[in-house]
Amino acid sequence: MVKMTIRNVLDRVRTKTNHLHRYRSQPVEAWSNQGYCTTCTSEVTFIAKHTWLRDHYVCSNCGSIPRERALMYVLDT
Repeated sequence: MVKMTIRNVLDRVRTKTNHLHRYRSQPVEAWSNQGYCTTCTSEVTFIAKHTWLRDHYVCSNCGSIPRERALMYVLDT
């Protein structure tokens, strides 16, 4: 129950601040890594298309960014 509420809040924050991200980063050739996403709890591919990884290193499954994954990791441990 708490996880779902936090995910809903994160989705709202992401949609409200999405327009700010384009001013912070420069597009680059896309690259990816395999890993474990703590938000959707699955093995996924993380994809980055910008130099600003804090806001653009997204999970291919749920679309979470590193900040959101760190928050879910802390809440789960």
